[in-house]
Amino acid sequence: ELNQTKPQGSRPLRFIALTLLGMLALLVSVSWLWLESSAFDRWLRTRIINTLEDRFPVSVSLDRAHLEILGGTVEVENFRLRNRTYSTDTPAIEIGKARVNFSLFRILQEGLHLDELYISQPRVNILEEPNGKLNIQNIFVRAGSTPAKEPSEGPAAFLWAVQAGRVEVRNGMVDFENERVAFDSLEGAMAFTVRRIPDRRGFVGELSLSAFSFSIDQFTIPVSMMQTRFTLTENQIDFDRLELKGPAVEARVVGSLEDFKAPNYDLDVDIRVNLADLETIDVRTHVDQGSVQITGHLDGLLREPTLEGEIRSQGVRVKGLP
Repeated sequence: ELNQTKPQGSRPLRFIALTLLGMLALLVSVSWLWLESSAFDRWLRTRIINTLEDRFPVSVSLDRAHLEILGGTVEVENFRLRNRTYSTDTPAIEIGKARVNFSLFRILQEGLHLDELYISQPRVNILEEPNGKLNIQNIFVRAGSTPAKEPSEGPAAFLWAVQAGRVEVRNGMVDFENERVAFDSLEGAMAFTVRRIPDRRGFVGELSLSAFSFSIDQFTIPVSMMQTRFTLTENQIDFDRLELKGPAVEARVVGSLEDFKAPNYDLDVDIRVNLADLETIDVRTHVDQGSVQITGHLDGLLREPTLEGEIRSQGVRVKGLP
């Protein structure tokens, strides 16, 4: 008979492997418990605040931040953002609740990739501050900074890129000099990239939306696609291009919007509106068919624009006027 014996070195190797496996399981368990604990929620809340306050001259507060690692969800409640230099009781931006859903395998991809972004009760309060500028202008400009006379020749520095498979905004409000405008977006996908212009107080950005539906004061515009590239500086936004397509509206716009305190148009526009497809009671009560096309140069103040161009209508039928 032959006596078979196990190698003498096998038991220590197995012991080391089981020990490492046990330590790994313990580490994972402890990490999981910490991620799901209130201590991690407090760390996450502090991290969000510090990141924004380090990047911009703002003061940030929020009541709660919570991560559910298993469900791939982050929730933030009662977010408020103010200018740090001219802080007031009224936040420039406030959000009642925000929730993002994400997939763990997409975390390592470049930029921020979200499955869903949900924002409830966002509010933008636009106020003039002691330096004569609007609070939303001061949010992005540090006190005492001055822009370069000419743009830098180098590429714009990367700041942020966000993609979301579905975006929903509920019960939004913009308050500008006691004029309030309500807004919502029902659903849709979004891709957004913004880069800081070196040595200047400004940003270059690109925004793309698809399958969106906007609602502004009960005026709803379904959008199949919208793409824009813009440059945002301290008191002006330039549209290199803005293209919008939908069943009710098609538009192409190039130009700028100047002076945020007293907005001034300087735009080349080509807009076509299918009146019967506008989802608003006021229009559809009196118009049930036809289209209007507006082409030309639009300038002047926001409330008193002047069009140098032409307006064409086709097949418009008006009914039931008072």
